[in-house]
Amino acid sequence: MFKQRKGDVLFIIAILSLSVILILSFGAQGLTLTVWMVLFPLYLFRLIVWSKWEFWKETLYRYLAPFKWKLSVFTLWPLLALFVFFNRHYLYIHAFEIPLVLKIIGFLLSLAGLFITFWTLWLLGIDRAVLTTLIFGENKKEQGKIISHGPYALNPHPMFMGEKIIVTGAFLFTGEVSLVILFSLALIANTITAREEEKDLLKKQGKDYKVYKNKTPFLIYLKKRDNNK
Repeated sequence: MFKQRKGDVLFIIAILSLSVILILSFGAQGLTLTVWMVLFPLYLFRLIVWSKWEFWKETLYRYLAPFKWKLSVFTLWPLLALFVFFNRHYLYIHAFEIPLVLKIIGFLLSLAGLFITFWTLWLLGIDRAVLTTLIFGENKKEQGKIISHGPYALNPHPMFMGEKIIVTGAFLFTGEVSLVILFSLALIANTITAREEEKDLLKKQGKDYKVYKNKTPFLIYLKKRDNNK
């Protein structure tokens, strides 16, 4: 099992190790820095891709995908993360005073969001998620069927949900205003990506995806949709 998922395990260990190192080095500010370094490049990728989806889809899949595109992503991601790191002082312009109870809630929320995110990545596989979950949204098709188990039973976009929970938890823990900005960016990037991706999935998978979508919450909405709509 480990040999088959070695890349996935190493990816998760790398992210967790980075988080621990930054938090131990910079304290609470390290959590803010970690979240920005991991998620900011991701939201830029999503906004760039979905701003010209038809062009990128044709270019990426025909000329760059799959290996070269994944290689490009994993090359640009560290560079953008380093850019955030060396300009980290801009992330600490102002922090609200957060009560201890909210700090504890924020810490637990961050852990919950991290669990949902890694659960989704594990279900899809890191390699597959590079092109689907991380960049283009979340492909629900698994061997011709809609994925509706695991985190997908909670939300059609569990990766997006997990990310927002992580950012919310980090804000409650640190009080850093920059995390509010990152959450706003996440909301814009993920909402655009999710809605465009759902249109694409409805075209490809039709009724099956419509039934699944209508009975499952969308992003941060907790109320389930009416199946008759």
